[in-house]
Amino acid sequence: MAKTEVVEEEGWACELAGFREHRCYGPLHRHHVVNKSKLRGCPKCLRYVEANGHLFMAWVCEGGNVGREADSREAQAFFWRNRIAQWGEEYCSEMLEGLRKLFKVPPADLRLEALLEGLPT
Repeated sequence: MAKTEVVEEEGWACELAGFREHRCYGPLHRHHVVNKSKLRGCPKCLRYVEANGHLFMAWVCEGGNVGREADSREAQAFFWRNRIAQWGEEYCSEMLEGLRKLFKVPPADLRLEALLEGLPT
């Protein structure tokens, strides 16, 4: 497969397609939009994220997931901008707030405004 093709699998396409100069390749992986390392030590947070996969999980090609491009601040902002377009800003913000409440000390960078700061101007 040429690296410029959008990877599609079971009706899904890589959610990094159209991001910067991303080149899709390999099979699709389920990627945690909220970095999984932030969820360590909070099993109920991980369960919340995975139970609400429509918002907190993304289909990302092997290149973006294994190469960690999907974990960049800019990619995170790209994912959230697309989720806002699909689900609305209020819903996304409420779901993030629901996640933040599960932490003993809620991370400030899990607010929608903070996540969108990675978008290029």
